[in-house]
This record gives sequence, C-alpha cells and structure tokens, in this order.
Amino acid sequence: MKWTEKQAEAIELRNKNMLVAAAAGSGKTAVLVERIKQLILREGVSVNELLVVTFTNAAAAEMREKIVQAITAEIENTSGDTAFLRRQLNLIAKSNISTFHAFALEVIRRFFHVIEMDPNFKICDEAQQIILQANAMDRLFEEMFEKGSPEFVEFLNHYASSKNENAVKEMIAEVYQTIQSVPEPWEWLDDSIEHFIMDEEHFLQSSVLKEIRKYIEKELAYAKANYEKSVAIFEEAGAAKFALKCKADLESIDVVWSAFQSGDWDRLGEAVGRVSYARMVTAKDEKEAFDEVKELAGRYRERCKEALKELKASYFSRPLREQLEDMNKVYPYARTLAMLVKAFGEYYRQEKEEKKLIDFNDIEHAALRILKNEQAAEEYREKFKYIFIDEYQDSNVLQDTLIAAIKRENNLFMVGDVKQSIYKFRLAEPELFMEKYECFKKEENVQDAKIDLNFNFRSKGHVIQAVNELFSKLMAGYDKDAALYKGVSYEGELDYPTEIHLVDQKITDEMEVDAEIRELKSAEREAFVAGQLIKEALGKSIFDVKRNRERPMTKRDIVILMRGQKNYADKFQQILMEMDIPAHINDSDGYFDTLEIQIFLNVLRVIDNRRQDIPLISVLHSCIFGFTVEELAKIRSRCKNTSYFEAFYDCAVSEDKLSKKCAEVLEKLAEWKQLSEFMPLDEWIWKLLWDTGYYTFVGALPGGTQRQANLRALIDKAVQFQSSQMKGLYGFITYVDAIKDRKVPMGQVTLVGENDDVVRIMTIHKSKGLEFPMVIVAGLGRRFNSANSRKPVDIHKNIGLGIRYIQRDKHFYRKTLIQTAIENKRKQEDLEEEVRILYVALTRAQDKLVLLGSVKDLEKFRELNESLEGPDVFRASCYLDMMMPVLSNSSISVHYHDAQEMSLDKTKNNESKEQLQKLFDNVEKYGIKKEEESAEYGKLYTQIGDQLSFTYGYEYARLLKSKFSVSKLNQISDLLSEEGMTPEKYKRLYYESSYETELAVPQFVQGTKKGFTAAERGTLLHSVLEHWDFKEGYRECIQEKSKALDFVRAFITNMESKQMFTHEEADEARRHAKMIVSFQCSSLGERLAHAEEIYKETPFNLMKKIKGEDILVQGIIDCYFREGNQYILLDYKTNKIRDPEDAEEMTALKETYRQQIELYREAIEEVKGIKVKEAYIYLMNAGVTIQYGVPPTIEK
Repeated sequence: MKWTEKQAEAIELRNKNMLVAAAAGSGKTAVLVERIKQLILREGVSVNELLVVTFTNAAAAEMREKIVQAITAEIENTSGDTAFLRRQLNLIAKSNISTFHAFALEVIRRFFHVIEMDPNFKICDEAQQIILQANAMDRLFEEMFEKGSPEFVEFLNHYASSKNENAVKEMIAEVYQTIQSVPEPWEWLDDSIEHFIMDEEHFLQSSVLKEIRKYIEKELAYAKANYEKSVAIFEEAGAAKFALKCKADLESIDVVWSAFQSGDWDRLGEAVGRVSYARMVTAKDEKEAFDEVKELAGRYRERCKEALKELKASYFSRPLREQLEDMNKVYPYARTLAMLVKAFGEYYRQEKEEKKLIDFNDIEHAALRILKNEQAAEEYREKFKYIFIDEYQDSNVLQDTLIAAIKRENNLFMVGDVKQSIYKFRLAEPELFMEKYECFKKEENVQDAKIDLNFNFRSKGHVIQAVNELFSKLMAGYDKDAALYKGVSYEGELDYPTEIHLVDQKITDEMEVDAEIRELKSAEREAFVAGQLIKEALGKSIFDVKRNRERPMTKRDIVILMRGQKNYADKFQQILMEMDIPAHINDSDGYFDTLEIQIFLNVLRVIDNRRQDIPLISVLHSCIFGFTVEELAKIRSRCKNTSYFEAFYDCAVSEDKLSKKCAEVLEKLAEWKQLSEFMPLDEWIWKLLWDTGYYTFVGALPGGTQRQANLRALIDKAVQFQSSQMKGLYGFITYVDAIKDRKVPMGQVTLVGENDDVVRIMTIHKSKGLEFPMVIVAGLGRRFNSANSRKPVDIHKNIGLGIRYIQRDKHFYRKTLIQTAIENKRKQEDLEEEVRILYVALTRAQDKLVLLGSVKDLEKFRELNESLEGPDVFRASCYLDMMMPVLSNSSISVHYHDAQEMSLDKTKNNESKEQLQKLFDNVEKYGIKKEEESAEYGKLYTQIGDQLSFTYGYEYARLLKSKFSVSKLNQISDLLSEEGMTPEKYKRLYYESSYETELAVPQFVQGTKKGFTAAERGTLLHSVLEHWDFKEGYRECIQEKSKALDFVRAFITNMESKQMFTHEEADEARRHAKMIVSFQCSSLGERLAHAEEIYKETPFNLMKKIKGEDILVQGIIDCYFREGNQYILLDYKTNKIRDPEDAEEMTALKETYRQQIELYREAIEEVKGIKVKEAYIYLMNAGVTIQYGVPPTIEK
C-alpha cells in the first residue's frame, strides 16, 4: 500500500510520544495496524510487549484479526525461520489488545491482593447496577429517617418535592455517577463543597472566577464585534451621522473591556450596567440610507445588546457580596448532599460486595489504586515497550491517569480526532486531546511529536469541499491543519454536489394542498421529501472507489442520519414504507414495547403473583388461554365489588363450562409456578414458550421471525441474570422492570444484515466509524435539548458543584454564582459537541451528501439568517441556525419545498414506469446481455413478463374501502370514472391518511389558540348557522347594517356563554359576522326566514354501487327546507374565491361540488322519501349563490 508522507511518518517514527490527529476517512486504523505490524515483523517486538487500548470490543477484535492476517501472510511469504511469527499467533489471543476496562480487569486479577480485593468477583451489567443502586438508596433513606437527622430533614424540605423524595434521590445519584470519572472522587467532592464558603478575597483568587472570566471575555468580545459590525454597516450605507452616534456606545463598551482587564469585579458590574444605546433614528438627509440597512444592522446591534443583557443577568444583577452570601447559605446543604452521596456510595459498595459484584467504575478505580503501588506499576512499565491508545479524544481523566502510571518517557502512541469527540454525555473529555495537541506542537518538547493526517480517502471532492466550507466557520480551530484534503483520485461527473433541502411547514389558505399532505406532521413531510430524494437517487451511477468501477446506487447504499430517533425515526420509516422504500431503524429502544414481549412478561408476572389484575386480564385474553371479551365480562359481572382475580377465583369454584375453564387456568398457573422453583430459569422459560404454544403462535404472525428473535433475546437475558448470582422468578421480573423503567438501551433483535437491500435509519452516534455512498442528514431543524438548566444541582469537573439557593418560607429559588458558571460552561460545551456531531454526520458520506431540515416559516427564517455574515454557534437552537448564514458563500446548492410542491409530486403517476425502464436500460450494462435472452435468460424474461402482466379479476373489491365520506367520494369522483388506473391513483382511492391516528392536543392543554385555519373557520361558521334562528335573524338583519352586525355578534357571545365556543373561537366567529349578515339578507336567507320547516346538520348513511361493489356513503347535510310541498337543498361553503365575477372560475367550482350535491339530493330522496326541487351552494366568502340547473349568480 502506498502511504502519504504523514502516514509514513506516523508508522515509522520511534522513540517519541506521538499524538496523531487523524481526520475523518484518513486511514487512522490502517496506520495504527501498520505500525504494530512493522514493530512485530521488522523489529521483532513480541505482541505481548504491546498494550493496545480501544474503546469497543468490536474495534479490539477487528485489530486482532488484521494483525493475525498480516502475520499469517508474512509466514506464507517467508522461506526462513518462522518460529517467532508462529509464536505471535499463539500469543495474540491473550495479548493486551483490548478495551480500557478489559486491561484494567487484567490489572485487578493480577494484583488484587495489593488492595485486599476478593478475586472471585463478577461484573454487574447496567440493569443489575440499577437494582443494587435502588436498594442502596432505599437503605440510605431508611437509615436517615430512623435517625431523624435535622440536617437531612431540612435538606428534604428544601430540595424534595411535596409528593416524594425522588428529586433528592436523583441529585445524589447524579453527583455520585459524575464524580466517578475523576481519579479521586471523594477528595474532589470535598474540595468542591469548600467553594461555598468563600469570601470576596478568596473568590477573586479562585479557580471558579477563572472559568467565569473566560466566559465573560468571550461574551464581551462577541458583543463588541457585533456592535462594530453594526456601525460599519451604517457607515458603508452612508448613514455617517448615526454611525457617529453609535461610536459613543462603543466607547461605553470599551469602558467595560477596560474594567474587565483591571480585574475589579464591582467596577466591571457597574460598567456593564451603564452601557446605553443610541435611539434608532437619524437626520432626514441620511434617512433613506439609514432605512435601507436598518434591519440588517439592527440584528448585529441586538446580538450585542442580548449578550450584555445576559451577562448582567448572569453575574451582575446583584452585588457580589449578596451572591457570595447565597453561596454561604447553601453551604450546609452542600455538606449534607456530600454526606448523602458518600453514604450512598458506601451502601452501594456493600450491596456489590455482598453479591461479589463490581461495576465498570469500580474496575478503573481499583486498577488505579493498584497502579499507585510502584512495584505493580513498574512491572507494567517493564512489560510494555509500546502503548497505543485508539480514539484518544474519547478518554477521560481517570483513564488518562491510569495510562500515565504505566507509560515510559517515550513509548506512548495516541491516535484520534477531536473533531469527532461526541461522547461528552458519557464523560469523555476532548479537552485532554486539545491540551496534548497544543503541548506536542511546541519545539522544546523533544520527546513529543504531533502529526496531522488530513487526506480523506473516503469522500469525493464535493463532499470534502462542503465539509471544509461549513466547519471553517462553525468549528473553532478548524485551520489548514484540521481541514480535509481530497485523497480519492476520482474526478468526473459522478462526484455529486452537496445539497441542502429546506421544508417549509407553513401552509397558507391560497395553497392547493392535497388532503393527505396537509394532514402530515413536520417529521412526516420531511420524510416525504427524503423519500422523493431517495427515489431520484436509486439507480443513478456512482463510482465505487474500492471496486474501482461504476455501479448503480441501491437502497443499502443509503443511510438517513438523525441526532435523535425518538418521535422521528418511526415517522420516517412509516412514510418510506408507504412510498415502497423498505427501511430499517437501527434502534436501541423499543424492545419492551413489542406486543409479544409485553404479553409474555405478563405471563411471568401472573405466574409469580396471580393477584395482578391488569396482567391477568392480558394473559387470559391472549392466545395462551383464549378468553373472549364476553367471557371476561361474565366473570366480572359475577363479583363486581372485588378485585378481578377474586372474581376469577370465585368463578373457578362453580360448576358451569366457564368455571371449568377458569379452574384449568389456575391449575396451569400453579403447575408452572412449581416448575419455576426447581428448573433453571432459561430452561423453564423455554418450556413455558412451548407448553403454551406462544412461540409458534407469534412465529405465524406478520413479522414472526422478528417476534421469535425477541423472545429468544428474553431467554438470553435470563441466562445473564442467573450468571450474576441473582435467582428466582420475582428477581428476574424485577431485573427486567429495572431495564425497562430506567430506559437501559435495548432495541429489538436486529435481523437486517449488512447486505440486505434496505435504507438504514440510525442516529449520528451509531454511524461513527461507518461510511455510506449516500448520506441524508435529517432533522436539522429540530431544536437542541437544553433541559439541564432546570436541575437543582449542576456539576462540572473544572468548576465544582453548583446547588440552587432556595428560600422555602418565601417560596422562591435562584441559581447560585457557581451554578450559573457551570450552566454557562455546559451550554458552551454542549454546543461545541453539537458542532462535532454534525461533523461526524457529514463525513460519513462517500459519494453524495444531502442535508435536510424543516422550518415553521421558511420566508421568515431566510430573512433572519441569510443576510448575516457569520454563524452564531453559541446561540443556535438547531443545526439550521448554525448553517444558514454560511450557505450563501458555499458550494452547497439550496432547494426549497412546501406542501403545495409535495402535493404535485404525489400526483405523478409515471415514476414506477420510469424506474422499470431504467432497470431494463441497465440490464446490458450491469450483467445480462441481450444475446443471452433466448438461451439462459429466455425463461426468466417470460416469467417476469407473466408476473408483471397479471391482473386480479376483482380489482376494485381489493382496493375500495367499504365506507367513504361524501367529501372523499366527491374528491375522487374523477378517478372512479377512469379505467386502468396506476397504483398511485389506487392509493388515492384507498387512503385518506396514514394508519397511525394522532389525537389532537386538547385545547385546555394548548392554552391560548393562535390563529385558525380555513377549515377551522368554516367549522365555526357552520356551528353558528346550525343554531341560528332564520326568522328572527331576518327581522334583525334587514335593519341598519351596524345593528345587524351587533345582533350577530351578540348571538355568538350567547353561544360562548353556553360554552359552545371557547373565547378564542367566539372572537374568530365575531370577526366574520358580516358573512352571516350577508347570507341572511340574500334571497336564500329570506326564503329560509319564511320556510315552513328547516332541517340542519342532518346525518345520513347511503348504500351505493361503485364499480360493482356495495359501498356505504356517510355524510352530513348542512341544510334543507320545505316551501309548501317542495324541498330545497342548501350547502354552505367557505372557500376563498379569487374573482367572483369570473364565470369560468364559478363554473369550475360548480363542477367541483356537483357530485357532492347529487349525493345529498339522492340521500334526502331515498332516506326521507321526498323530492328535492332545487339545490344550491352558497359561498360565504364571496356572497355568491350557485344553483344547480342554472348558471351561477352573484347577489350584490
């Protein structure tokens, strides 16, 4: 293999500590493996003299495999003595090529006696850890309540809720878990507590102030830069006088800078408070120039104002003395919290010790305690000639300290990419990488070397260009050393440009939008666009660099990446499936939500304890016992005032058929319970699955293979449960409930393989280390999660512990100075990590990169972002906020989508034909030659032709629903008259919306209603007319117009008082009172006033023959009335009309509703047995009456 200059240096350099900053796609793993190969093959270093630390077992296994392959190949090509190489193959299985935890475990097993640790320990998994911690927490609180400690009670009074102590338990657990990532957690905690009793002098010398000053400096620089930009815009536009006024404001900001540099806190606070801003008005002679740039310059100006405002609110809203007093008052509670955390840690240790278990935190801490023994550390220093750390950017301080204890002066090789550090939520610390990167750059550190690997051998040129354009603006430190350089040699038309697609969620009344598209939620519309992009991409040629040839894009080449999958990935999968694009979610959740697991867990619960009504009813109604709803109801009716189990038990002692069935159930449950007491749990569960027939039953359901795999996974959990010395059915149920309740990641068993031709949907985190020809990064408009700011406790390794100040007697709380500092630091770090996550997503793409996001109002969003010169990363609420200001100066092409465009795309009916034609066009290109048709492939072509031309004889029986609404039937009337419809049109016949029903959020939850759609407005007006008295209404409305309007509004107010309308709905209806007056004063309104009978909102069901099938038509008739012996039909419409005078538009509208009016006429005549003489529609918005049988008329 040909190595680049930098790769060769990373492979061959010796006798130095090395930090290799390996960018995405730069061949990091290949370089690491090659260096190890050369040490073994060329320099005779034994594999057991190497320590290679990775972050996953899979990475360690892959590295071992590659080393084995290299040694094996060398043995085959060597004619001389191969004894050394063969010995390496024997040693590789026991070599220290492993994860951090695996190496730490080896240290413990080798030197357990140094820390007097029992060697017969086992490692507890996350579920066991949750159970043991819950037990420890319960013991802690029982002891505290028994002692009645005043400090403990006072702490609960301040930090627990009025209902329970869960908030305090969460505080204790969070602090305990977080401090486990530092080498000396209890010392760190004690030091942090002492920060709460600082006076001003100590505070001004503290590490806390250093962190606060970093934040203040960044904010002041940001504020000043933006205000200077605002002034520059005014100057360039010719508004020099106003710019001069603004320069006085800049002077006050310079005073703030001066105060900051002086280090005087009080002076700085006063300076921040005195900053003022010139009013946004100017002289007449430059008003035109001023107005031209006022909006743009105003945005930069507002950035400055907001930054200084936040700074004042965070640190200078009150004197420093008062803020330190708050911290002093919190000090006793901080001490109590520290005491509780330590006590919890001790109880948790006892719980683990009792069961001879250790958790993953214990492994690293125990190993570090051992390596503090110089004899143990020296043994490892002597053993390992070379130490390698893969993915160094994801290390934490504890792991770094552990390696520092055993490394020599010049034998450490670290490789990683800080731009891809995305595991801060797991307490990874990219700051360690950055500190070493800066340190290793210095020439005086002769033992250290820094190497940048920046040639990307994964992505084509346009992908690399887009990544560099974006992150040179978004990521701090993204300079020429951090940028990507093209390593792929391909140049040509198959280097596809990067695209961003923005989906506008706003739908206006003027848009002609398909009903199905209108009903789609934000994620579903975005998924629809993704589906269209995938369909366009499938079959397109890509250049496969690894195979060095062109080939067509397939579904397995495509991945959709998301920041998070919850409430998003399932919507994408559903829409893609409806668009005939098979998709698979690579998910870590959802296992316990599957029906087969829920029911079988209920079986286990009922066997363990039959007195659980809901699980009992679930099991009885399942296929296992087969009780019908009627039978379950009869059991309950026999004994109404007891639990359901007692009713069931009483029923079992009777003599009828149902009672015998109940008795058999109790007998079976008792038998299974007895078996569970002496059989191994996993064998017992298998027996239960076969005895009940449940395993076979779920296998026969749709997706049966997946369901059976999920049940087998439950048995695997039982094996794991027993291996940790935990026993019994009740214990297993508790174990499973802990996994479920604490949301331990456990997705359904994955049956989709690497070569299955489906589109993958996965999180960005799961995609790390992978690559795909086409990457769609979706959900870029989703807001970042910032829930941390609402917690009563915050913790940061560099700042300390922050606790909320609470005045319980006055019913208020506020953040302490330390808590605010931690929150600001966390926010900055979180947003820096979001940028790195975005970088990981974009660098997965090989051939084509597509960015996709939704915004509520695209026009407004573009106005706010496109005119700005640079991104505002630390105030972004989503990825689009970061990216939009950069796009105008990039090569990324921007595409816009709205609901109207989606409706047009949805109606295209020739897509399947085009894809099939594309397939046949590529037959010769990709495998099947035309001259082979008559021979080997002749039968295949005939079979394909027969299958594609098959037509089911009763097509409409398969496709038509058994019931249609009148409006839907009217909408598809033209389709029904067609012959030989395409599949897309059949779908339009069948589907009104997706199978998933999303209930509307109740109005009382929504709060104040903000705006009404045209459909909602129409419903309100229909409701008014439903209750309207036409006789009285006519008398009032023919009077003066203002009185008529007052009458209508009073009528609507009366409806509001009767709670028929909410206040917002009544307001909306009152705004359109004029329409009611106009209608009442029309000729139809007059006829209604004199009608002998009026029928309003009349529902009906009508059976009709459609395409030879009996279809039920359901609808509601707005109004019909009787004049003598004649009946007149009337339907109200609230459509917006462009031009009521346009005869062509009126005629088209009339035809649109003809089918609907005819159905109403037929319903009245058939159901009521009366004849309809005349039929009308009345257009409320335009005051137009359209009569069927005569041309439309306009009443002035």
